Amino acid sequence: MDPEQRELLRQAMDIQYRHKVYNDPNFLYLRSMGCYDMFQAFGNSEIGFIGYLHLKWVRDDYWETIWYDTMEEGDEVKQRVANDHPIDPHKLMPILVSAARGEFKEKWTQLSDNIILN
Repeated sequence: MDPEQRELLRQAMDIQYRHKVYNDPNFLYLRSMGCYDMFQAFGNSEIGFIGYLHLKWVRDDYWETIWYDTMEEGDEVKQRVANDHPIDPHKLMPILVSAARGEFKEKWTQLSDNIILN
């Protein structure tokens, strides 16, 4: 694949991925949960590896597009971002999944029933 074709595919993948992410109801809350970076690799057996997409939040609803040419380079940056992040995503993810499923609603309801206000 020549560089011009790769660039066109990258532009198409960037637009499609952004469209998918922007239409997700959780997208509006990603930054409040500490998610300032999103990573996604693209490729298939027919075309080969297209690239590793890094969407990085810069400011005011602007996500910068950064492409990496190899899986190793993308994985390295992804690991560096994860290590530099103050929140451990492996510990936070079960809590977020439980909240998304509505499992905390029952607990909050039980707590609110026991509160006595003066």
